[in-house]
Amino acid sequence: MNLVPQPACFKKISGKWKGIILYRFIQQSNWHFGELNASVSPCPTRMLARQLAQLCADGFIQKHILTTQPLVTTYHLTAEGMALKPIILAIAQWEGYSI
Repeated sequence: MNLVPQPACFKKISGKWKGIILYRFIQQSNWHFGELNASVSPCPTRMLARQLAQLCADGFIQKHILTTQPLVTTYHLTAEGMALKPIILAIAQWEGYSI
């Protein structure tokens, strides 16, 4: 039985901002881009957009664009993203964040 994690799983959640972004989604499962951007300050807007795109591509977050005027973009945590909850909470507790 191979209990060693594969590097691909770490790559999907590694990076300076992905853990913080996922932590925010665990706290609140739906976000508008602007609200999320304010909550992960000082993450640059462009970096947040890039990290969200990667998390969407990996299936952890889903992007939804409402066709209202003006366009409204929301993001929500998927079932696969929710599966990361115990991992993200354990890391947050280890780092000393209040849960």
